[in-house]
Amino acid sequence: MVSYKADEISTAGPTTASVRTNTMVRNAKTEEPARVMVYGAEWCEQTTHVRRLLAQWGIRYHFIDIDKDHYAMCKVAAWNFGTLTTPAVTCGATENPRLLAPQDEQLHSMLFLCQPLRVGPLIL
Repeated sequence: MVSYKADEISTAGPTTASVRTNTMVRNAKTEEPARVMVYGAEWCEQTTHVRRLLAQWGIRYHFIDIDKDHYAMCKVAAWNFGTLTTPAVTCGATENPRLLAPQDEQLHSMLFLCQPLRVGPLIL
């Protein structure tokens, strides 16, 4: 597990955050509701382990390198009350449930229980 304090995370201008917000919007008409997101760093051993497990289990996922995406870095830090922990794994359009530095059993349980959230006629 890699942790950073909130004051060690550099701040970017508002334009970077607004651009990242727009690019991370989910599309309810595709397979996005079932998407698994892995936030981590390429140099992190635990992130590599989680990515290998997902590949072995045949789970499709989307990897976001938080070293290259400042908005994602701030988002993961906010999930852990200002401390950046890698990897963070989320499931579904609402990115909930989410796990921070999960053990293998926790990851398997989350994926087994993860179901799309139904809101009216749309699946989120």
